[in-house]
Amino acid sequence: MARLQPQAFSTALAEALRLIRTDASVYEEVSREEFAQVPPDAVEAGTARLLGTAGIA
Repeated sequence: MARLQPQAFSTALAEALRLIRTDASVYEEVSREEFAQVPPDAVEAGTARLLGTAGIA
């Protein structure tokens, strides 16, 4: 894996957070792909819980 410079990492993280703040379905879709063994309703509930937590998104 390529090493990211600190600024590049920070920028990428900020962009990802901005994306899931504006479209939570992106987070949910990626979660379903990465955790295929988790039932879809659990992914949906987890997404709502995580993104509903103050300071997360």
